[in-house]
Amino acid sequence: MEAQNPRLILITPPPVDEYLFEKAKENDRRAEHTRTYADVVQELGLTYSFPVVDLWKLFMNKAGWSGEEPLIGSKSTAKNDVLPELLSDGMYERSFLLTCNRVQKYNDY
Repeated sequence: MEAQNPRLILITPPPVDEYLFEKAKENDRRAEHTRTYADVVQELGLTYSFPVVDLWKLFMNKAGWSGEEPLIGSKSTAKNDVLPELLSDGMYERSFLLTCNRVQKYNDY
């Protein structure tokens, strides 16, 4: 890896909205699991000095989550109106622009 001198940017996964998976026959994706995964990506960035684009936190902030209340996207809390717009069926328009803007910040890294 050093011979090629790669420039790595770690990107956390966006949050999961469990309500979007209600119709799926098999689904084990949970909001809390994705939060844990995002935390691990952050730790890896700190450990290896890689920049991290924290999509999980960015999307959660856009959805109105401050970190004090129950986890938005979990079925253990009320359905959120903003999070599904960011996630809909993958990464489209609004969420794609948010992602690009954050990654662009590291263009000259």
